[in-house]
Parts: sequence; C-alpha cells; structure tokens
Amino acid sequence: MRIPSRQSRTSLRFNVTPLIDIVFLLIIFFLVASHFVRSDNAEPIDLPVATQQETDNPQSLPLVVTITANRELRVRGQNVDAAELERMVEVAQREQGERLEVHLRVDKTVPFRFVEPIMAVCAKFGVTFKYAVMLK
Repeated sequence: MRIPSRQSRTSLRFNVTPLIDIVFLLIIFFLVASHFVRSDNAEPIDLPVATQQETDNPQSLPLVVTITANRELRVRGQNVDAAELERMVEVAQREQGERLEVHLRVDKTVPFRFVEPIMAVCAKFGVTFKYAVMLK
C-alpha cells in the first residue's frame, strides 16, 4: 500500500474564468443599455394634444364624502344631512351605474357609529366605496 506524501498534495485553486465572463457581460449590457437610453431622447416628436378628458364631467368623478371632527357630512364642499346624502348616492348610481365609487374620508376622532350609516347607504345601492382615515 502506498502512503501519500505531503508533496504530492495539490493546493485548492479558485477558477476565476467564469467570474471574468460575467463581469464582461455586465459591462457590455450596461454599455448597450446606456446607448439606448441616450438615443431614445435624440429624436424630438410632436405629441398630440388631448381635446377632451373623461373627468370633465364632475358627475363621472368619485363621490367623496368627508366626515369632519365635528361630525359634519360634507360632499363636494357642501354640508349635507344623511337623507340628502342618500339621494345624492341614488342619483349618482343611476347616472354612473357600476362605475360609481364613493370615497369616504373620516377624521380619526370620529366613532364608527357615524360611519356605519354611510356604509349602509352604499350597500343599499350596490356602490363600492373606499375608506380612508384623515390624520391630524
């Protein structure tokens, strides 16, 4: 049986060839990408001007209901009561159908019992709503 000698051991070597390949590929990628970015802005074009917007009609905008810290209901900058709000949601739902969204903005000090009737009105007419808490 042959006993291995210490001189015949080979040292571990780290092969850097794949690492060099990857570095060169990354350099080429970034050079090509920067060339495309610079040449993208080289040719000026005249963009068309929009003549109409879909949001020109305030009825197509979401209905934003705000409950202030004083427990006042405000829609489109005007104070309303619960019955008037229900009529507004009903009319907006007839005009916009499923596209209507009610955005509910509530001060963080307002208890949930003031928010629940508005949620019930939305559910009554099948309107989706989004809820946000106003922070002070």
